[in-house]
Amino acid sequence: MDIPLLLTVGFLAIALLAALWLIFGFPRSKDQIAREQDQANARILALQHAYDQIWLIVQKSFLYREGLVEWDNYRYIAQEHWNAPYPEALLQHLVARLQDKYSFFETSARHAWRKKLDAQQDVVEIQQLAANIGYIRLRTFASIHCASEMEAAMRKFQGASGLILDLRGNRGGLIDQCLLVFSLFVDEAVLCHTASYKGTELYTSEVRVTAAGCVGGQLMFSGRRLENLLGSRQLVILVDEKTASASEMLLGGLKGRPNVTLVGRRTFGKGVLQETHSFAPNIGLQLTVGQFYAPNGLCCHGQGIYPDKMVDDDSGRQFNAALALLRAGLKSGQNAAEVAQPL
Repeated sequence: MDIPLLLTVGFLAIALLAALWLIFGFPRSKDQIAREQDQANARILALQHAYDQIWLIVQKSFLYREGLVEWDNYRYIAQEHWNAPYPEALLQHLVARLQDKYSFFETSARHAWRKKLDAQQDVVEIQQLAANIGYIRLRTFASIHCASEMEAAMRKFQGASGLILDLRGNRGGLIDQCLLVFSLFVDEAVLCHTASYKGTELYTSEVRVTAAGCVGGQLMFSGRRLENLLGSRQLVILVDEKTASASEMLLGGLKGRPNVTLVGRRTFGKGVLQETHSFAPNIGLQLTVGQFYAPNGLCCHGQGIYPDKMVDDDSGRQFNAALALLRAGLKSGQNAAEVAQPL
């Protein structure tokens, strides 16, 4: 056999061995097998604990009590089902039984994605406009930096004659951030009322800003507030069909105030509240636990909020309409919503 042929055979043998290694791997030692089994058992135990916790949390706090009529039937899962290749499916199926589109089990990938959203920065954009008008776009409330970035933006525009706040496309996020942002616009005021269950009892509470701080209800918190940096200046808020949830909560608290005008399209209409819970191994639960109402008693859920000035055309025309209303209001000394302007 000549040398080129030997080399060819050798290369083929090496390639075959490499392929077999990729498919089957090297033989595992008994210690390695034992470690892998221990890890698998620990993972199943963690999932079982998470299942128990989710079941209890749902029973205690889920908003739609009619969805819990047969909840006791899902309390326990036979051990053999936990040995399936994907035991997380048992938790997914449990939450799916609620048939609520805003309640769901968070896989490890989605859980990590939500944590990333919580930490995102640069959620506020600003622009100085003509006639000494400040423009602020708030992209989301789903960041723990939302309120601090809004405060910084408002401080940059303390000398502005009026402000435009753009909430178009803002689908909501963290309620505590919404409450802090609300405090930037008011001295003392009610943001919303909430209704939620704790066991079989329905609780209603008021969420408000006082001179001393932010006072929450069953779902909120009590703590610091931010300084009212709007004062008596006029504020025009741009909204559209993607303005939702915490954004609508903020709108409900501000709509009707003498220096606030809403411009754009009817908002999305999500007036329910979710709590998030984290469990090992890096999974979570988002559960609908309450409903919120504007200070006037109306709930936007399924209805949306109608702006003071409807502008159904493209976003550029909405912006121009908001700017024209604000300029006219500043010129006349009236609230922008009271100024007659052809849109």
